[in-house]
Amino acid sequence: MLILAVMLNCLAAGMLFLGAAQYTLGSVPADYHAEILEKEGVELSPHMIGILASLYRSLAATMAALGLMILVLSLGPVAQDAVWAQGIVAMAGSLFAAAATLGPLAIEGETGVRTPWRAGLAFGGVIFAGFFLALIG
Repeated sequence: MLILAVMLNCLAAGMLFLGAAQYTLGSVPADYHAEILEKEGVELSPHMIGILASLYRSLAATMAALGLMILVLSLGPVAQDAVWAQGIVAMAGSLFAAAATLGPLAIEGETGVRTPWRAGLAFGGVIFAGFFLALIG
């Protein structure tokens, strides 16, 4: 079970790296942000786009850093059955999953625009499954 837990954690890290790539290389504003802003009649100035781009890059760096931490801990101490490392991966991953799920879910409910809360929920599920399997492993 421990090897499966490590594999799930590596999958979670990969999900974070993909998200980081999306916010680094994707359009500014993101499609769903643009749709929400358009519904509100907001036109973005070049400076506002620059602010969003900076926030996107900061989010991308944070996602990449969390992914790297999960990957390093999973291939090292988690793979050696260190409960402390399993706990850190679970806590850090759960914090990100909660923010990545609840905020976008609320915005989708308010605006009707499809947001990426499902990806946050899927990430949380992978983190939870990895933690559970590591504990029983």
